[in-house]
Amino acid sequence: METLAKASLSGNPLNKKLPRSQLSAEAEPYQPLARQATAPYPYPSKSRAAGDWAVNIPPSPTATYVPPSVDPRHRPARPRSRSRSRARGEERGRYTGRGPDKHEWDAPPVIERALHAASVSVIQGLTVPVELYRGLRDTYYPPPGRPDIVKAYPVRRRLPVRIFFPSHHDLTSPALLPTLFTIHGGGFTVGSAADDDAWNRSFSDSYTVLVIALNYGKAPWAVFPTPLLDAEALYHAALNDESLPIDRMRTALCGFDAGGNLALALAQLPSVRTGYDPSGHAAHAREYTTHPYPHQPPRSHPPPAGVVSVCGILDFSTTAARKARTRPYKRQLRGPRGWGPGLDWMARMLPSSAWSYIPYGHDVADPLLSPAYAGRAELPPHVFVIAAELDCLAHESWRTACAWAGRAVPDADVLVGRRGPSRWRGCLDDGRGENGVKFGWSETHARSGAGGSVPGSTRWLLVPDVVHGFDSPGWRNKYLWGDEEARMDSEMKTIAYQRELAEWLWGTVWR
Repeated sequence: METLAKASLSGNPLNKKLPRSQLSAEAEPYQPLARQATAPYPYPSKSRAAGDWAVNIPPSPTATYVPPSVDPRHRPARPRSRSRSRARGEERGRYTGRGPDKHEWDAPPVIERALHAASVSVIQGLTVPVELYRGLRDTYYPPPGRPDIVKAYPVRRRLPVRIFFPSHHDLTSPALLPTLFTIHGGGFTVGSAADDDAWNRSFSDSYTVLVIALNYGKAPWAVFPTPLLDAEALYHAALNDESLPIDRMRTALCGFDAGGNLALALAQLPSVRTGYDPSGHAAHAREYTTHPYPHQPPRSHPPPAGVVSVCGILDFSTTAARKARTRPYKRQLRGPRGWGPGLDWMARMLPSSAWSYIPYGHDVADPLLSPAYAGRAELPPHVFVIAAELDCLAHESWRTACAWAGRAVPDADVLVGRRGPSRWRGCLDDGRGENGVKFGWSETHARSGAGGSVPGSTRWLLVPDVVHGFDSPGWRNKYLWGDEEARMDSEMKTIAYQRELAEWLWGTVWR
């Protein structure tokens, strides 16, 4: 069987439906939303240096963030010090202290904190030689799925982005390309943008899309909201890069695992939602004397028309133990796919990832931290939620998609997917019986906007009989090494869901 890269490069299965670099080089004039008064972002960031800003890079959003919580007057509390110990006498669960309208992230016991710190340190330490080896290998023996450009913007010099042009695209052509911004996963603590090179290269070549892989700092050195601000700064930096043929009327966001969380959070930020880039402010020009155009007017770009979450971490208010009980366990399958609840590696990593990423005292119902609490009006018109059936994160993705689509939200005790294995291998589910609605649906609805009602859609796709990270060759080689059938099945289902995603982008989001 061909590998994912080879199979995807062999031809475009949608060549009769999708255009091949025939986009117009001139975009329609965009009318931005009414700009709100400039207000400071409610969360501090310690990663910015004095001369860290580049031309046309927004240092902060331009409107005050108001989370749609139970009490509309609620504002997010300033993150407290990580050294705060647990308060006594409060009603709380294992991870959060619950109030009438808040789910406060509380500090675990000292021993548990030490275990989390040791777990994260070991995992990050093991990834260092892997990253060094990959860097040397890519330097002397470039892989076929490598990006065309690796670019470090002055706004975040230590976080380079990776840019993929379609292999059949003429780089000398003035034609613009629709652009998909991807954000890698890793539980907020590990991973890099290079982890998704095979996926990004495959999608770019097969479906004529410019793919830009964003980067972000890793916890616990970069806690919330620093990774989100990193993604925001790099998003605007790439969008304002005139050397890239970005069709700014056709953009979308996509994230995997922790990247799914960041993609949905990024789509909610005022600077992204309104498309307003404040980098041309005279105040910024006075503060940063390196700005070559002190009187440049503020920039405005259309917001992304769609956002995709693939196996995203969407709800931090639910404990990892409860999430592990919501997924099906199919003992009929071999290898990791047939493991029981005690061997779910993703559920075992979630507590350490959450401890590393969330500041003590923060409200875990904050939509920027837990996108499951975001209102549908706060997101782009089109949303696509994709999950793996044998993943402890699938149920929260299912509930979130149902809530955004206006469908009945299933209870936690309702099984996502089915108990038995799928009849078909290497493709998406056949949707047989009453369980068919669990594996895929699409809801079209009207979304309120500044100009009135805007057509929108919410789509759900559950990939059957696959584990978390099934679409990453690195994860497949690590966790499915003993089951060649599972590896082949995951590889073919990755190609299948990429096609579904491309049809959704071209037929719904970018039409």
